[in-house]
Amino acid sequence: MRREVWEEPDISDVAGEWEVPPDIGEGPRDERKIHSISEVPLLGDCKTGSIYFLEVPVLVEGTITALTGDAGSGKSTFASALARRAHDAGRPVLILDRENPKVAIDDRFARLGMSDDATFHVWGGWIGEEAPQPGSTIVLEWVTSCEPRPIIIVDSVSAFYGGDQNSASEMRAFMNQCRRLADLGATVVVIHHDGKAESAKDYRGSSDFKAACDQCFHVTNFGEPGRLDKLVLRCFKSRFGFGGELSYQYANGQLVRSDAAEVHQTVSEQFTTLLRLNPGVTGKQFEDLAHQHNLGRNRARNFLSEGIHSKAVWFEPGAKGGRRYFLAGTEAQS
Repeated sequence: MRREVWEEPDISDVAGEWEVPPDIGEGPRDERKIHSISEVPLLGDCKTGSIYFLEVPVLVEGTITALTGDAGSGKSTFASALARRAHDAGRPVLILDRENPKVAIDDRFARLGMSDDATFHVWGGWIGEEAPQPGSTIVLEWVTSCEPRPIIIVDSVSAFYGGDQNSASEMRAFMNQCRRLADLGATVVVIHHDGKAESAKDYRGSSDFKAACDQCFHVTNFGEPGRLDKLVLRCFKSRFGFGGELSYQYANGQLVRSDAAEVHQTVSEQFTTLLRLNPGVTGKQFEDLAHQHNLGRNRARNFLSEGIHSKAVWFEPGAKGGRRYFLAGTEAQS
């Protein structure tokens, strides 16, 4: 729904339009913990988590990743394959689907050798009710009940979004639902189409779609029409320092990274990203981060040692005779 700039929107009406419920656990203003701006807690007083990749470098826990591309480019299959890998590692999954019929889901899952279960849910129109909006109460409550927090796939933006895709305010209102999920710790994957115009080659509609995402990848299938072969993901936005292209080869129900040289380089790139995003970490903290990302503590120590030798990494004295590490060109913060 369009609104004039001068009009003050009614919050309850907006929530109803987008099926966004009131904040879970939040009462009236006088019941909130924060009563004034001066009471907003400092960043250092809030719980801090490290950057955790569920799929390097595509999926970062608690963020929004967009997969865009032409119809039939393999976006949904790729998203399903990523979800299967994360689910095999213990991550709950929810696919909200208003795009595909059940026969298409059955075929995709059969090709990938996967199935749904008690912690892997697929909600499509075939169950008698269309999938709810990402920000609906039923989805938010499920997210808060999951540990670890789940992956949620929205397929597709066009099928869920009922507004004018060229309207920045309407697109932002829809994407704010996905941001709410990410703020709760969910990893959100939104599937969207690209456009036909040169200015829309990455994605369709308002630039607020790209602005609202943390990472964006355009997916191209280089196989024959209707047949998945080689998928190339071109990154056109990343808040985590990634750029360039990734390639995946589809064969025998598996999507495997085929850019072997880049895979080798990515290990070093991951360490670089970890240090860039966590300046001033101690050696022990950096090793713990590496362990969480399945990169290895020994390799983390070697990365720091070699980085100091090559002047790519520097350090300053820390507490109790320790060291605090930084990337070259990064200044220490007091």
